[in-house]
Amino acid sequence: MPRLTAKLLATLEPGALVRDDVVRGLFASVGPTGGISLKVQADLRIGGERRTIKQTLGRYPALTLDAARAEAMRLLAEVREGRDPRAPAEAAKAGARWTLGRAFDAYVADLAKRPGSELSQRDMRNRLARYLDDWRELPLRELTKEMCEARQAQVAATIRASARQRNATGARTANAVIRDIAAVWNYAADYTPLPPVAPTRRVTMIGEVRGHHEIPIADLGEWWAAVGALKNPLRRAMHRLGLLSGLRPSNLVGLRREWIRADRGAVDFPASAMKGRRPFTLPLSEPMQALVRDALAAGDILAPGTAWLFPGDGKAGHVAVVREKAPALRDRTGHALRHTWKTCARNARLAESTIEILLAHRLGGVRDTYGSIEDQLDTLREEQARVSAYVLERGGAGARQPSGEK
Repeated sequence: MPRLTAKLLATLEPGALVRDDVVRGLFASVGPTGGISLKVQADLRIGGERRTIKQTLGRYPALTLDAARAEAMRLLAEVREGRDPRAPAEAAKAGARWTLGRAFDAYVADLAKRPGSELSQRDMRNRLARYLDDWRELPLRELTKEMCEARQAQVAATIRASARQRNATGARTANAVIRDIAAVWNYAADYTPLPPVAPTRRVTMIGEVRGHHEIPIADLGEWWAAVGALKNPLRRAMHRLGLLSGLRPSNLVGLRREWIRADRGAVDFPASAMKGRRPFTLPLSEPMQALVRDALAAGDILAPGTAWLFPGDGKAGHVAVVREKAPALRDRTGHALRHTWKTCARNARLAESTIEILLAHRLGGVRDTYGSIEDQLDTLREEQARVSAYVLERGGAGARQPSGEK
């Protein structure tokens, strides 16, 4: 049984559970999104009856290991004396202090620690202000499934009534509000006793058509030329690298220079930067490497000393907004490029498993090859090159110049 250390915790993957050998009963549990909770477990014996006591102490690193060990020892001492440290009255009182507004603020503050999360923070705060403002002081424990369903329907109806588009349903925003509540509930559950099942658990998502505005293959030439017409060389390189890589927008704008491995033609994303909280190595084709070099050179001129590949005016110091106003680029940046890359990869005859690996998706089971990307790097770079060649060919003559326009 290992000793819990900061170094060990940084290597844990979602679903992992590791017990501490310093304080027996203390353990770290990693959630599906990579959040680490420090918990304590012990057997309580009262009158010959034994039952297991398990309690969440807090979220790491907000709760330090030293503080967690001290609190765990205090609780374990009570258990040894035959007392249940989870006093029901205090638990209910503590839960009542966590309002929806407080949970939102705490969750968004935690989200702010993740690279490239500025848009997510902004969108969540906007939804709270627009659709949940009257619930700010509502204790989390008082939320019910029926209340969530009613609010979901209300949000959708409000958007339908005010939308200019005739076919607007409001489904996407209404569902996003429910997902927001679920996210902040799960976050708060690590800090305060809450009912075991979130009120959003069985709320059915309203059928929605996702409009990622994927770029039609026939329009790739027009798109590439429109990007080339942008005045900012960093934004030209950013959009083109987004299309050739299929990266999530948050990973693209939050790409740090120190992660680039020019000697191996790859970018190493740490687990903390990835949605699945697992490290990811992105192989770079030659055109992608040329774009990286262009971005580095432009960054040295526009933002000397920057830590980012795409420095900008965002709070973190990198680009925060990926949208463009040009008609040929409207709704054709950001996540739309990821979907376009996937279509191009399929048209280039890449295997589905290879596509999933290059998109940093978890394959699952024995096919989960996250850990072996390094061993396959040369092969995966060749597959990446096939996609880049397909994009450049379909993009027309203007797309054959991968770097910024001179």
